[in-house]
Amino acid sequence: MQADKPDLVLQITVDQLRADVIRRHFDRFGEGGFQYLVEHGTVYANARYRHANTMTAVGHATLATGGNSTQHGMVSNSWWDRERSEHVNCLQDEQSPFVDETTRTGRSPLRLTSSTFSDELILATGGASRSFGVSTKDRGAIILAGRGGKAYWYSTQTGRYTTTTWYHREHPEWVEAWNERDLAAAYAGQTWSLLADHESYAAVDRDDRPFEVPRGELGITFPHVMSDSTSGRYFSDLRYSPWADELTLSFTQALIEAEKPGQRGATDYLSVSFSATDYVGHAYGPYSLEAEDNLLRLDRVIAALLASVDQAVGLQNTLVVLSSDHGVQATPEYSGTHGFVGGRIGTAEMLGPINDLLSTYFETDERLIAAFSRPSLFLDLEALRRAGISRTHAEVALAREVVKLDGVRAAFTRTDLLEGNLPATALARSVAHAFHPQRSGDVYVVAEPFWFFGYDTQGDAATHGSHYPADAHVPLIFSGPGVPRTSVYRPVAPRDVAPTLSAYLGVLPPSGSVGEVLGEVVGEAKP
Repeated sequence: MQADKPDLVLQITVDQLRADVIRRHFDRFGEGGFQYLVEHGTVYANARYRHANTMTAVGHATLATGGNSTQHGMVSNSWWDRERSEHVNCLQDEQSPFVDETTRTGRSPLRLTSSTFSDELILATGGASRSFGVSTKDRGAIILAGRGGKAYWYSTQTGRYTTTTWYHREHPEWVEAWNERDLAAAYAGQTWSLLADHESYAAVDRDDRPFEVPRGELGITFPHVMSDSTSGRYFSDLRYSPWADELTLSFTQALIEAEKPGQRGATDYLSVSFSATDYVGHAYGPYSLEAEDNLLRLDRVIAALLASVDQAVGLQNTLVVLSSDHGVQATPEYSGTHGFVGGRIGTAEMLGPINDLLSTYFETDERLIAAFSRPSLFLDLEALRRAGISRTHAEVALAREVVKLDGVRAAFTRTDLLEGNLPATALARSVAHAFHPQRSGDVYVVAEPFWFFGYDTQGDAATHGSHYPADAHVPLIFSGPGVPRTSVYRPVAPRDVAPTLSAYLGVLPPSGSVGEVLGEVVGEAKP
């Protein structure tokens, strides 16, 4: 435990940032962003998620709680709710409506089944410490802010930053003042051009590829021009550009000025999750010219955030941790040009044939699969009852059939996961960490490398959600008082972040924490 506690804990999460990206482009960054953190802190170069369901909500919850899906309850960004017979958002809460919108269901951290580091910090100080979460995405803000914090995120309906009644009955004055500036609308008609000379990019020849899926009028080649009208999907499409992170930065700077985190005598917590890397990666792929340019711009955004914190609190008084919620796989088409066999499996392509096979096998007219909610298949329990088929028998048959599909590597049944009847493999362990008894499906499906499933042809060029290194290997950097400048290559995990922050501050780890304390950060190096 550190003798002198910091005034502020700043947790920076970059959605969809792979660990290799920082190293490959390090020399092109400025001095105040990624380079500052690497040169002033401890870099864990071999940090990998232990769960197989590498999705946004899951990764943020693991960073916040130190647990896996089994502990924190986030099995994906959404899942199939058997009682409602519909997909539900991971943060859906009808009792916490938006303060400024009436058309969407509310959001809150209520579905988290573990406390967060920020919760434990607030409890330990009797509320003297405060927690704030900011992101383009609701799940990027809410999960890390915890139950006791304040969370704000971007509205795709209005282009403003919003919250729900879980946090406020109405927006604070400073939020209203920021929203009145209408900064998102100011990007109408603006051009996203390359930040540097075209020939300086590693992806110089990776523009204008047919499998890219642009949003709105942005197109698939540079320069990308935003629509000059803010009607329709304008505010939603804006997320697929570096401008989304600029808005997050601007809002966070307004929060720092108004709420003065780290300036009121107790250690405060500020989480900022930048989402543009994820949106750009989904639309254009991780090896695209767009992804590379966005990375350079992100470095400047992080540098500006650190400068704002330095001016307000002092970086010498701030513990900074940077990581990501998951990585991303290359598009199957790009991998295919380099000799790898991959592909895309659509949800309809998966459900239709398998439902037919199961109905034939059990000699019934019932459709036995209710839904596919990546990465799980959910059986229709009422249909099984009507057909007189046991759930366990159906699970086994479903797992047997799904692995026959091209691109499917393995399938694990709910019964085997509940009973721990699993092979002693890294894959099986990662699937077990992704399983929640009440929220996961009946068969967990694992794709082969370079394959995507649950794919919508109008959806994404690239995605994530597997246990493979491309999705699981993320950066992990600590910088701050007492943290040595070093690189560590032993295997660690992002679930180690929350218990390490707890040990550093001398508070209880979150209730669902199963991670390890990183000795370098707390000053007690472990063997």
